[in-house]
Amino acid sequence: METLTVYCLFRKPRATRLISDQNRRFGGTWFVHQVITYMPTEIVLIGASREKPLVDHAGIPQLVSRDGMPTAPPALSTNHEVEINPLFPGHHYFAVVVVTDRLGNWEVIQWEFTAKRRKLTVEFPTIHIFNDGDPSSYGEAGFWFRIFTGPVNSPILLPDHDFHVPTQDIDDWGETDRPYPVDFAFLGEPKSVKPEEMIVSVSSWGVEEDPWPDSNEGAGGFTELPLPTGESSETVSPPTTFTMNCPTTTTDDDFHYGVDVRWSVTYVK
Repeated sequence: METLTVYCLFRKPRATRLISDQNRRFGGTWFVHQVITYMPTEIVLIGASREKPLVDHAGIPQLVSRDGMPTAPPALSTNHEVEINPLFPGHHYFAVVVVTDRLGNWEVIQWEFTAKRRKLTVEFPTIHIFNDGDPSSYGEAGFWFRIFTGPVNSPILLPDHDFHVPTQDIDDWGETDRPYPVDFAFLGEPKSVKPEEMIVSVSSWGVEEDPWPDSNEGAGGFTELPLPTGESSETVSPPTTFTMNCPTTTTDDDFHYGVDVRWSVTYVK
């Protein structure tokens, strides 16, 4: 059974002051608003939008196309501290908070802020050869590395960051993981992030070349970076590293490698 709370507010509040103090802060993907009231109140509206609010006939601003949601439901209290996420880094926001007491009196706070910009770094420091694709000798392979934004089903390649290792001899040390340094890096500048750019993915593929009549062997991988949001977690610094698995992509072949991906994300004004 679902319950819906309907707030009934005076058109003109009889108690004109409910709020005694407030604090607010924000990052790149979140904002927090703390509101302290003279008496127990509930939050009727809280949020942020990239569009200017519309004011209704009672004088209450209404958010248009809000971004993010409260991380916990507001409750009756004299001290409200609410976090809203996720927001889009680098965008200008209009924030609104409306509180009401149990008698229908209300008070509104409006403010504007510009979320911090995202600074992303992605590095490909090492290839790990798990199987060089040639059981009788060493293999010969070339490798490619790319960074994308957008959803996995329609990724957008970041321009000028298509890295390539030309064909070279590779060996797997008896299938025991031989590392090869590559040292490619994307050192992003602080930027505003469009909604379609929030997701960041990395990919790699390799081609192990065999002389005729054998056919070339392919391997590759595609992984979304786990970019966190929120006050306590949006920053990933110092960098973190994981190994992206790149198994064979061709039938009945065994070429297999991995790529170390080292990445960090911070937010700046």
